[in-house]
Amino acid sequence: MRGTSAIVWVACVYLGCVTAHPVGSLGQVAVEETVWTESQAVETLRAGAESPDPSIRAVAVSAWIGSAHPSSAVLGGWVLADPSSHVQRVSARAALEAGVPLTFHPTTDVLAALWLDDSVGVASGEYRALAMAIGGDGPSLAQLLADLSEGSISAESDVLELLVRSDLKGVGDALAQGSALAEEPVRLPMAMAAVALGSEEGVPAVAMLLQDDQGEELRIEAVEAMVHLGDSRAVNWLERTAKGTSEAVSMHAKIGLIVSGQTAMSFAAEALGSPDRDTRAWAAECLAMAAEERPLPRELITRLQASVRDEAPAVRWGAVQALLAAGSPSAVSSVPSNPVDQPDAVSMLIAAKWLETFR
Repeated sequence: MRGTSAIVWVACVYLGCVTAHPVGSLGQVAVEETVWTESQAVETLRAGAESPDPSIRAVAVSAWIGSAHPSSAVLGGWVLADPSSHVQRVSARAALEAGVPLTFHPTTDVLAALWLDDSVGVASGEYRALAMAIGGDGPSLAQLLADLSEGSISAESDVLELLVRSDLKGVGDALAQGSALAEEPVRLPMAMAAVALGSEEGVPAVAMLLQDDQGEELRIEAVEAMVHLGDSRAVNWLERTAKGTSEAVSMHAKIGLIVSGQTAMSFAAEALGSPDRDTRAWAAECLAMAAEERPLPRELITRLQASVRDEAPAVRWGAVQALLAAGSPSAVSSVPSNPVDQPDAVSMLIAAKWLETFR
């Protein structure tokens, strides 16, 4: 499972250039190489971690922790005291994956603590039943299942992600049942979480929600969730959806099938050239996922390098992610001209990728 939600941090500035070397390669592709020093990468991430913008801090600290570079240890003592709960939560998830210890504080966010398996510290509040159930308390699990079956759940996406990660018995079926009764914004995420947990009721719950909604927006959201889920049931659903009557939804599903190999890579090149920016951004995001599983053809690397300069921030962000997943950070030939003075999300990704080469 790749994830239960499609959360994309968008880079908000146009990419500029730093010192470049014209000869370099990624596979068989000649590229313009941009070389960062270790100290430049560390200072860039430090500037991002100290940014007044919590969205920049979130990308900086999670990427820095995820790099597993020794310099990231500086974050351990304070990041769970960050004033932004979002920063704390993404830090906790990154630390969990990287095996990095973080220091708890009186102001540490409850869900961040739960990501790090600190269910004991959640003694009260709206997440008490969740925390106690994760901690192994039977009555709390029974209460949690009853609440979920009635559609009662927090709108916080981290709650569903924690439920999927915890894999508590009966939660999948309860989520599928409750998805029809929940508030509109959480219905589809609940059903998708049920699918992720392997509930036999999950896919029918998704189908029921889509049957009740004749618009394309919810179907496209379902396509993206299925692509991120990535198991055989999701792929089968995507193949059926790609043959549907809605051109926009069918196109979205077909692009998504690039990740599992059911759609040819050449189709991704066409999608990157689409006049629709959402289509270009989705193609770049899918190529980033595909690049984690198999090499990208050289012509796609070239197209992605061009997309780094796309007018749409979401396309630039996806293209950088795809290039970084495909090979060396030097494949990204353009970066912000002064990322320390003006830190942005893309420069955080590139800096962290460079730090991985210095471990």
